[in-house]
Amino acid sequence: MKHRELQDYYLRKVFGEDFDEEDRAFARTEVNNVINHILGKFEDYPFLYKQVDIEVEAGVSTVALPYDLQNPLTILVDGAEVDVVHPSVFATKTANQESVVSIFFNELTPFASIGNVYPTYGSKIVTGLNTQFDGTMVGKFFQSGRDGELYLIDNVKNAQSLTLKQVFAGRSQIGRVNIYDDNLKLIVGDPTLHRWTSQMEGSMINVEVNSGARLISTVDEGEQTILVTQDCDSAGTDQIYSIADTYQIEPEGTYQIQLYESDDARQLNVQYRRYATHLTGDRDNPVIPPSYHHVITKGLDVQVAINEESSSSRIQMLSALYNDAITDMKKHLSTTFPAGQEDLEPEEDPRGFD
Repeated sequence: MKHRELQDYYLRKVFGEDFDEEDRAFARTEVNNVINHILGKFEDYPFLYKQVDIEVEAGVSTVALPYDLQNPLTILVDGAEVDVVHPSVFATKTANQESVVSIFFNELTPFASIGNVYPTYGSKIVTGLNTQFDGTMVGKFFQSGRDGELYLIDNVKNAQSLTLKQVFAGRSQIGRVNIYDDNLKLIVGDPTLHRWTSQMEGSMINVEVNSGARLISTVDEGEQTILVTQDCDSAGTDQIYSIADTYQIEPEGTYQIQLYESDDARQLNVQYRRYATHLTGDRDNPVIPPSYHHVITKGLDVQVAINEESSSSRIQMLSALYNDAITDMKKHLSTTFPAGQEDLEPEEDPRGFD
């Protein structure tokens, strides 16, 4: 179940079908509280561990690590395990031809975050609005507000256009638009549209990067995305768009890894303990395995009963069902990472160095 589905489960238990955005904001808090409570019972279980493969281009010596990394366990470069050393001794080690890496946490103020950007899924080009991109950003990391992943900047064309070294894997951000009614009468023509509303469903939209008007079939007001039918991408399939995004260059609070220099491309494999990130977006997935999402709903049942000031007997009954579900979950999961390590399948890094 995605974050939105868990919110809906809680909201319908409390309000039926009559709830607003303020109620939804409270539901988000309740969902995260229950997930955090469950995770507190599973500190050393394998679903909190992960491994990822990252393709590193020839000549590249610094790459971003997954945004959910909490503690690295094992790092392999081309299949061989390497030592992790402190950044202050990294240069000394590599000068002696030792195969080591260094991990550092970027706590600096973002290099730049002026204006808005319009990344497009599957493209390396990022278009800006009121941005001030310049050549000093080449080699630094780009992060969009909604995607959260890190992308290395390969080139800056001008103040409003830069190129990433990897294709953007997040949602497409919409450019300048015009929205029409069924008779193609202009409804909205704002170069910086600020919000999608449900009233736009069934309207026609023209995006500056496309030709011709397309139908807005669905508006998600909570996530602030729209589904546009038969968009003119290469496949002619429906597309999801969102409003102009915020961004950071060299974002704070991110891990990066420095490798020894090489003229050859390399394969980086990182095994790590993942950080159970706070769910914010409606499409976020809990770190808890999908087959145990019913444990979350049982925890939400308890919260509903408490908030509604149900009888103590009902709260005790629901709490017992919730605790039984947690106990059953523990029985069916390995208790330590090493026992399940062989079952971990590497995930391709969403930034996909190519």
